[in-house]
Amino acid sequence: MGAGVDVTFDCAGFNKTITTALNATQPGGKVCLVGMGHSEMTVPLTAAAASKQFKFLLDYLYYFKTMRCADFIVKEPMVIGHECARIIEEVGSQIQTLVPSDRVAVEPGISCWPCDHCKLGRYNLCPEMNFFATPPVHGSLANQIVHPADLCFKLPDNVSLEEGAMCEPLSVGFHACRRANIGPETNVLIMGAGPIGLVTMLSARAFVAPRIVVVDVDDHRLSVAKSLGADDIVKVSTNIQVFSIRRFLISSIFSPLT
Repeated sequence: MGAGVDVTFDCAGFNKTITTALNATQPGGKVCLVGMGHSEMTVPLTAAAASKQFKFLLDYLYYFKTMRCADFIVKEPMVIGHECARIIEEVGSQIQTLVPSDRVAVEPGISCWPCDHCKLGRYNLCPEMNFFATPPVHGSLANQIVHPADLCFKLPDNVSLEEGAMCEPLSVGFHACRRANIGPETNVLIMGAGPIGLVTMLSARAFVAPRIVVVDVDDHRLSVAKSLGADDIVKVSTNIQVFSIRRFLISSIFSPLT
């Protein structure tokens, strides 16, 4: 392993390895995690990358405020981060598709593989998913992470690490458009102009949707949506305005294109 390593562990499980390393390492130190099989790798996070990655972590403010997300409850200190891109430092002996110094986008969820969802290729629905920064699993905002090579995707030279980190949320938008069969004859209404709403809007445009309308309660978010190409924006109050939205849908979104 490389020089300057504070702690090297040989642990059996993903959660145990990450938790043990984070508890034992010195502040600002470097940790190498080994013993997790030949199909995994060690990827470091530089200070510069860490500062840039924080731009994509605003959703963790909800964890900070409520200490939970649905049934996932924060019960102990947790490392955040799940949208990331890294530079590979080491690879397992059986890895042939990636080499050290490769830049990769990291898919943050590790599924079980044997369940029916995984076998059908819908591993995102795996009930045994270990997902970065979802309690009790720690996130990727660490000096190093160890991750399966199958979930590390090499970035082309013209894609930056910052852009690579956006592959994960962008994939959510693409998945939504595929599920909705978005195409040249599909008008789209997006409820919410947050990060996922915006990447869904961009995805719908890439799917050649002819008309995209974005609804939100926040003026700034709506202005961003408009600047990114929304055909129309609609501001609603924090109260449910079913009839207002319905009227807009009838009069605008589903009207013949001009």
